Amino acid sequence: MMDFLGFEAQDFDFFKNLDRLSNGDYTKQREASKNSFRAFCYELQKVYHKETGGFLELEKEFLKSNRKLDYFKATHKVNEEINIDFVLSQAGISIFYESNDVGILTRCKNKIWEYILSNKKSFISLNRLTKNKYSEVIRLGCMDLNMKAYESIINLIQDENYKYKIFIGVFFSKAECLKLKKQLINSSYDEFKKLNDFIKTL
Repeated sequence: MMDFLGFEAQDFDFFKNLDRLSNGDYTKQREASKNSFRAFCYELQKVYHKETGGFLELEKEFLKSNRKLDYFKATHKVNEEINIDFVLSQAGISIFYESNDVGILTRCKNKIWEYILSNKKSFISLNRLTKNKYSEVIRLGCMDLNMKAYESIINLIQDENYKYKIFIGVFFSKAECLKLKKQLINSSYDEFKKLNDFIKTL
């Protein structure tokens, strides 16, 4: 396994250029981005083992599928109902919890607010199912969160004509990832721990 020295710009740009790449370039660039993300996941597992003595199980979907997707994803199963996803896309790295239980927006409002407001990288996103695909309807970060904005999410989920999912987590932009280089591992692991602790309180 290659050491993770940090992501390169092309690891993110690959997803932006999917439709413009020839088959040969697609295969070559996909392999390079895949290897970078694989090394990132491996380093996270090494840090987890060093910290806990345990093994961080990650389902590396991107290693098994050849579908032309605009992201790579690795999933940690917290329990039978809860996953934490690590996602590489053209925008950056996202680490988040996904749930169909939109009721937590009202039941656990104070805990969600505390988590979002405690971290400038955090976000909450509401996605709506339309045409067999979930699309983001509204996204709030630490600096966007206020009573009016949160109420707009609550109002949306009252519409029973649609199914919704919520995503809560943190986001490292492409620029941040490139700047942090290999330090992204420790930063990502710290955020994973905070998110893991948070969702266990919901």
